Amino acid sequence: MLRTSIIFLLMLGTLAGCQRRDMNNLRIKLSELDNISSQKWDELNNKNIYFGHQSVGFNILDGVKQVQAKFPDIHLKIIETKDVSNLDSPYFAHSRVGKNLDPKAKCDDFKTVIESGIGDKVDIAFFKLCYIDILDKTDINEVFNHYVRTIHYLENKYPQVIFLHVTVPLTTPPGGMKTKLKRFIGYPLWTDADNIKRNLFNMMLVEKYGNRVFDLAEYESLYSDGKQNRFNKEGHAYRELILNYASDDGHLNDIGQWNIGVKLLKFLQSF
Repeated sequence: MLRTSIIFLLMLGTLAGCQRRDMNNLRIKLSELDNISSQKWDELNNKNIYFGHQSVGFNILDGVKQVQAKFPDIHLKIIETKDVSNLDSPYFAHSRVGKNLDPKAKCDDFKTVIESGIGDKVDIAFFKLCYIDILDKTDINEVFNHYVRTIHYLENKYPQVIFLHVTVPLTTPPGGMKTKLKRFIGYPLWTDADNIKRNLFNMMLVEKYGNRVFDLAEYESLYSDGKQNRFNKEGHAYRELILNYASDDGHLNDIGQWNIGVKLLKFLQSF
């Protein structure tokens, strides 16, 4: 009994130590953007961009706004609209697409938006699915094939547009010491099955589109010191959203927004 109690206390100490270390490694430094030339930022500033999304997309753009307010070389004109016909270039237009829980409808709505006139105006276009679109019950092969067909059609119709891609965001595990203990001993959580499906879908996306994928899920699970937030099941490691980046189980707080904003700007300037 004494030995069990000692082991339990050691486990609590280890978990608390990890939590303290993680709290000290949250915000990505703005200096990550310093090695990008002013010319590259000017090129990005002068592009017309469209981004389709739902609520996490607003979190991401809030992060972009935070970062560019601190970085004088970046001055994107972010406007929420599907109608770019009266906009003065350059612009970063964005809007909601589709509805949650229906990933194929989001693909279809993105196609409709691009064909409404945006495809003739923009240099870069992309959209993202939400964490709620990919669940344990989702047929990810069916969704992925529909996504690929949609992008293939648009790439053929608008060869001048660079179509980019975004991995599906993740969710956090439940909070509290009980969850930490379960993770410590390798016991599964009820949130794992959904995140596993998201991880598998994201792997398909990266394998298909390579460096044109903004790996949102990667950065949601990455501490600024390079440590990855993962859980293991049956010998495989899967990513999950870091609790300290989240305002709830799937949306981003101020720190999460900032970190994704830095990463997205760094990604976009390479196109």
